[in-house]
Amino acid sequence: MLHEIDIELVTVRQGVSDTVQVLPAIRDTARKVTTIFDELPITAAKVSTLHNELPAISGKITAIHDDMPALASKVTLIQDELPSIRDALERLAVCSCSGPLYFYED
Repeated sequence: MLHEIDIELVTVRQGVSDTVQVLPAIRDTARKVTTIFDELPITAAKVSTLHNELPAISGKITAIHDDMPALASKVTLIQDELPSIRDALERLAVCSCSGPLYFYED
């Protein structure tokens, strides 16, 4: 019977020793979990703020999307005017290099 008690005592002692060895890892994990729980209200507030701002952001995206045809027509107008602007600049450059500045009319 003493032999069985001795075996059980060794088994218990080994179990306690194993538990003591992992205690630092358990403490570290508990600290990390506590940090996460402490930060949850802050994260929840940020998510709530973002959730509240989403309709405004969506409205701005929709407005930009709705303005695209008007912007496209303005870009087309600018592109149509570029050749004449380029010609005028070339004439000015030629005129300023060759002496007094003269304006040519088409």
